[in-house]
Amino acid sequence: MSVKLQNMSDRLSAVQIHGHAIAVPDGRQHSPLPRARSKSPAVHGSRRVALTPISIPPRTRTPSPRARTHRTPSPRPLSATGSRPASAGQVDGGDPVGRAATLYPTSMFSFETFRRRDSGDTFRRIVVEESSRSKEKRPVSSMSTADSEKTESGSDADVDAEGRKRKGKPGIVRRRRLPTALVITLDTTRARSQLDVIRLALKQLGRGWREYPHGRKAGSDMYWSVPAFNDYDDFPSGVINKLPGMKDMSNKANLSQALDRMHQLFPEAFDFFPTTWRLPEEFHQFCAEVRVLKERRGKRYKPTFIVKPDEGTQGGGIYLLQDPHDVKSIGMVRPAVVQEYLTNPYLIDGYKFDLRIYVLLANIEPLEIYIGREGMARFCTVPYQSPSRMNLHESYMHLTNYSLNKYSDGFIHSEDGDIGSKRTLSSVLQRLKRRGKDVDKLWKDIEDIVLKTIIAILPEIKTFHHVMLPPGKSQGRPKCYQLLGFDILLTSDLKPILLEVNSNPSLKIDAEREVSPGVMEAIPSPVDEEIKVPLVRDVLKVMKPQKKKPVPKSPSKVLDNLTDEKKGDGDDNSTDENRNLSEDSAGSSDSNANLLKELDQTREREKLVLLELYPRLEKQYEHFRLVERVAALFCQFVGIRGTTRMGPTGFRTFTRTCKLHSNGLTTAAIDILYIDMARRWAHAIPDRTAGLCFQGFIDAFFYIARRKFYNRCEQFAEMVAALIDHCEGNLEERGTLFRAGVFASPL
Repeated sequence: MSVKLQNMSDRLSAVQIHGHAIAVPDGRQHSPLPRARSKSPAVHGSRRVALTPISIPPRTRTPSPRARTHRTPSPRPLSATGSRPASAGQVDGGDPVGRAATLYPTSMFSFETFRRRDSGDTFRRIVVEESSRSKEKRPVSSMSTADSEKTESGSDADVDAEGRKRKGKPGIVRRRRLPTALVITLDTTRARSQLDVIRLALKQLGRGWREYPHGRKAGSDMYWSVPAFNDYDDFPSGVINKLPGMKDMSNKANLSQALDRMHQLFPEAFDFFPTTWRLPEEFHQFCAEVRVLKERRGKRYKPTFIVKPDEGTQGGGIYLLQDPHDVKSIGMVRPAVVQEYLTNPYLIDGYKFDLRIYVLLANIEPLEIYIGREGMARFCTVPYQSPSRMNLHESYMHLTNYSLNKYSDGFIHSEDGDIGSKRTLSSVLQRLKRRGKDVDKLWKDIEDIVLKTIIAILPEIKTFHHVMLPPGKSQGRPKCYQLLGFDILLTSDLKPILLEVNSNPSLKIDAEREVSPGVMEAIPSPVDEEIKVPLVRDVLKVMKPQKKKPVPKSPSKVLDNLTDEKKGDGDDNSTDENRNLSEDSAGSSDSNANLLKELDQTREREKLVLLELYPRLEKQYEHFRLVERVAALFCQFVGIRGTTRMGPTGFRTFTRTCKLHSNGLTTAAIDILYIDMARRWAHAIPDRTAGLCFQGFIDAFFYIARRKFYNRCEQFAEMVAALIDHCEGNLEERGTLFRAGVFASPL
């Protein structure tokens, strides 16, 4: 048996020796040890032993966290009077350790040095070994019964709030660390500027999560990365917050191509995107269409256009113009898009603003989409005026980007989400509601834009996913998802218009303030923290691996909680239902456990800031997913694994297998069609590798659909659907139909 004296931060707390409580210097209640009656050698049983007062050396840090045991040196010789000479380091007689040392032989003492892992503080303690003989002749204590019970069960610091004795070293309150097998591990090696918001989100999630900021040799369950998926040299096998190809598809040129393609199929449904031309390949088309518009609308018609770099971020390189030939004079050094500028935005207090809507693309097969209930409104810092030659250069008036407006003298930092240049989405919607606007319809229109946009870019995403993560390699394939930022502008009649999609929205929770020209100071941003911390928390909660879900409560406890809540509501019918459910659980615990698990999941989803859109609205949007079936055909005949370009042999095999050689489509015509489409879309291949990209394959597919079904169908979407059915039917007869399920995630 060992009884421990402990010195924490050069102070003693809760020391017990043989049932005696030692006083600590802070004045707490104690029962002192009996004083030594003389300075002569003490008697331990029938054996005389020389005693040595012990001096506690100052606290030092040890290089190893493991405990080390050091024995005290042999006792010094006694003086003529039988007492020991005092030393410079001897503890004062009023010190508990010194008094304890005068009662027990040095052979019963040993030092242990240890260090706390969380703070790094070093502590020393004395271990007093109690022999069996000394147990029989233990000194009688004058302690009270309550103090004695405390000493036997441990000090006050060793007892938790529920009265249970803590395990571990006395005087140290340690939070028991869950084993790695029971927690969800998150690798934040590449989190960069998003590390602060992730750590706050993990703090709200609780003990079931553990961060690894420097990686983990055995691999983690989840990975949070700022770089795109394509930037990885090797793909981790956990859950990663990047989708293959999303960075490319969020570029303005590719996004406009995807939306234009859907506009051809469904012209009335996809009218929420401004007219867009891609530069430099569509520059002459842009000039010709603007000239036709001016002739139709008269000389007074002076449209304004906005030019954006294809891969530009944070508002860099954006400018306005009214003459199409100004694009050529300014220069087309890099790819860009030019859009018709919306001159009638909805204003609040005279300022233009846009909305940042956060969207979680949780899975591509089966499709899962969530939208954030809370978002951000970003305001310009100069009152809005209609564009003219005099104010085209006023970026603080026409552009809502925070990265630009933060340098403006009119930028307002506010801790309140209702005012300032950054506001919460909910505050703006409440203000519109007070003005009598139909906010519910506006929100449904925003949800409609989100769903249709993701459906438009999903075929390319699936193609990239198939190439980078082949379906045959289920072992070690990561589960991918992505958090997107939709920038939406409201027109004067409150119609939402999609401006762009950001594949890497800013998740910083601080703001920048210019203290002097060119010198920025980082300050806290309560608005950003209010929006982004719950968002990241719920993204992690939704995407956590299914194999490591926390252990649910027992069915009886959940039933009791449900019954108590219903009783509190005062609904008799609900209480009866819960009572019946509780009675049935005695006979079928498994079925009730599943039911209760679903109830818990439903209740948990209701608390999330993320609202499920798909598959909740699947029936309304399923007919828009035609191009995904074309993507499955492309992946089946692309030929070479690991490439996104189809060769001429693969294209011929596709037309021959699907029996498309009719209506004048000979083998020579098929070859000419392939060459024409490959040349037309050569600009879409950065490395200029030979082959037909997916966009070119879709154009060729649309061309064949018009040739074969022009006289049989009225709408173009019906022609494309008929050709898809024709191809899938022929492949199914051969037993080689490429099912869409291969795009499914492995986890």
